[in-house]
Amino acid sequence: MNLTDRRSTQRRVDPRLGGCSQPGHRQRTSVVGVAAICAALSLWSLSVTWSPVLPRAGAASNTVVPASSTQLIVGIVDGWNGRDVVLRRFSRKPGKASKPSKASKASKAWKSDGAPWVGRLGANGVAWGRGLHPHDPIPAGAVDKQEGDRRAPAGVFRLGTVFGYPEQVPHRSATTYVHVTDRDLLVEDPNSPLYNSYVRLDHPATSSWEIANRMTMGDPAHELKVFVHHNTDPSPVSGKGSAILLHISRPSERSYTSGCTAMTRERMYETVAWLDAARNPLYVLLPQSEYNRLAGAWGLPASLVTASLVTATDDSLERPSSTARPAAPSTLSNAARRVAAAGDTTDSVPTPRTTKTARIPVSVAPTIPVATARRARSVRPTTAAKHRT
Repeated sequence: MNLTDRRSTQRRVDPRLGGCSQPGHRQRTSVVGVAAICAALSLWSLSVTWSPVLPRAGAASNTVVPASSTQLIVGIVDGWNGRDVVLRRFSRKPGKASKPSKASKASKAWKSDGAPWVGRLGANGVAWGRGLHPHDPIPAGAVDKQEGDRRAPAGVFRLGTVFGYPEQVPHRSATTYVHVTDRDLLVEDPNSPLYNSYVRLDHPATSSWEIANRMTMGDPAHELKVFVHHNTDPSPVSGKGSAILLHISRPSERSYTSGCTAMTRERMYETVAWLDAARNPLYVLLPQSEYNRLAGAWGLPASLVTASLVTATDDSLERPSSTARPAAPSTLSNAARRVAAAGDTTDSVPTPRTTKTARIPVSVAPTIPVATARRARSVRPTTAAKHRT
């Protein structure tokens, strides 16, 4: 998951240094003095570097939602402690992103894809996450996302690899799907150099560390899930949250997550069939007040900017139910069936390499080795037992 497109550090060049001795300069300065000043300023300009700074929250910019992103899943929650979220899918035609000066036009380009539904978040609400949005300053009333805080990260995030128990599920041909086995890890150990990374071992997980970080097996809630790119860009920050997913909700009315976003099984299958990696899909999760404040500047759907939107307490919305039976893939909604009928699913998925070089960024096809599984096994186990739900 460590991205290869790291931002390069730029040199800062003082525009005044086009030459220290200007034509027509009337002051008398010795040649030695001028040379000394030029040398000092030149050394100063070479020694000062900085990384590109993202715009502050609320600034007029379209860098948060890239022009290449034409699919959004938007989650709106009542407040920072809210645990129920109203989810909606949006699409826009390619090329509809506008210039920063016309961010409001970009917000109006999004069109809703279907009716809203209710999902579940972390048991303690939401926290400010690390994604495509500016991390600083943290909004008033929010806390910074931490490992194990049982809060879902808020912000704008890329959606990556789909993982699941079935050998195949309906999905777009550009979307990477990984059939989960007992060799697949999603590392939550903040002391590991592989923190917040997907690792495929060349053998079944056997050591205590491997088992502690192995992807959940045999749990209906993890039958199908999508990786959310929180705390991945440009590289994971230790202790700031890992293994954030969209996955299936548990039937209990009181079952919230450890930081993931959960929805009904049918909605999960339908969403996976709808997602198209070629359209650079994003997940947006914000409290309503923050959404109202940031939507225009960030290029988010304008139709959701209101204080009187339907909320998660509305009984007309589809929601996880303790009496609802899980939907089988054969009973998917019309939207999912249309994707399959259009022939836009893959019958075969690239098989991950089963070598010892098996650390795999979840943002790319699962055939690109980055680090070694042997190194992962050598890391000292910690008490970071699995907490994702």
